[in-house]
Amino acid sequence: MSKGELAEPIEFKSVATQRHVALAALGGDRAQLNRTYPELAATYGGYYDSRADPCNDFRYDAMQSRLVGEGYIKPNYYSNLVLRNSLNEYYDSLKLPAGLFETLGLDPETSHFADVIEKMYERDAAGNYLAPPHAFSEALTFINDAHAETQAKFEAEALPILLQATRERINLAVAQKRLPECLAARFEERVGQLDFVVDDGFNTLLYGFDAHYLAYLDRLTIGQFQSTGYLINALEHEIGHVLEGLANDQKGLMRAFPRSPQLGMALTESAAVLFEEVLENGADPHSLASVHNVLTNPELSYPVYRRVLHALCTYGQAKVDVNLFLDSNYAEGRDSTLADIALHSRLEDVFPDHPNLYRELEKILDTASPTGELTLEGSNMLDKYLADLRAHYNSKRSIGQKAVRALQATKNTAIEKIVLPLGSKAIALGRRVLATLHNGPAPKKSNA
Repeated sequence: MSKGELAEPIEFKSVATQRHVALAALGGDRAQLNRTYPELAATYGGYYDSRADPCNDFRYDAMQSRLVGEGYIKPNYYSNLVLRNSLNEYYDSLKLPAGLFETLGLDPETSHFADVIEKMYERDAAGNYLAPPHAFSEALTFINDAHAETQAKFEAEALPILLQATRERINLAVAQKRLPECLAARFEERVGQLDFVVDDGFNTLLYGFDAHYLAYLDRLTIGQFQSTGYLINALEHEIGHVLEGLANDQKGLMRAFPRSPQLGMALTESAAVLFEEVLENGADPHSLASVHNVLTNPELSYPVYRRVLHALCTYGQAKVDVNLFLDSNYAEGRDSTLADIALHSRLEDVFPDHPNLYRELEKILDTASPTGELTLEGSNMLDKYLADLRAHYNSKRSIGQKAVRALQATKNTAIEKIVLPLGSKAIALGRRVLATLHNGPAPKKSNA
């Protein structure tokens, strides 16, 4: 196939697919796209996505890979059994065209969607794809059309239920003062600006996410292979990110730690988990016991990140109120500056012997995966650093407590040796004064 033409043109229902097929066929030449397909170029909103037609970004990567031959997607991405099973369950139910199986040399009675995908990426010794170009286009057409139908059903049926459940939980938490009052109004304001995109697994399950939020696109992507209850929890975590305070084009605790972005991310995700638990299980950020349970619960998401927040709240020479982090996370405008100052000042006071605290944590967290998991080396580094941090300030607290006890003992000794005897004399003197006032001065003794 030469640049500028498609082997067997297919009518695509998705404008995004039409656009990217054309762009790929033109070798990625956007100027040529504008000249040749002005009706498609007019809707073009980005190389892999469009606000007007928000389809799954993976498909554009795959389209570019297959038609231009960049090899962006690797076959071993599909070795994830959970993803394979989920994709098979969904797409097999929609009945892939039998002709597509035959074109790829697959038996339509025994083959599944994941087999089709893997077949698409088989190459010969020279590196040429074995599948004909029109087979890929046909599969991609089917996927996009099926996804468009699923998206429409999600928006009409599931999404209103999910949003109403979240709205009710936020309003209840605000009424009970477990969330700031501003978040109820902020939810109503921002939720109407979001594109909610249901995902087939390539942008969520494949990477270990149930959902994710892209602030710069106002897009919240949510995986579809979950129960309604599970989807509500996944949505609420992302809504926690949607409601983060905005200042200087930066959001939440990412803004508060500009020189330590991984630490900022860790704290931001921890705040989102706490937000999720406030809505789901009635957690109260004003209760030390409740916060401790959330930050140390091994069953919740982002355990490494929550461990860091827990350490910052409890491992210093005094406690740090988690609400200082939450205030910074939700504050906007001038309030965000004041909240950030209050947070950093408190951390400096509580960790006075660790001026490079942020930098050291950043170095460790920089090895984390997108889902917040550390390598074995990174995990060992974090274990040691937090253990040393805790031991250092435990020692300082112990020394301080001994000093307080010694001072108290000194005071007790002074009271026993000085104050109490003086007190007895003062009492006797006071009694004589009262007697004088009552009876008059005692008569002077005569020398006669």
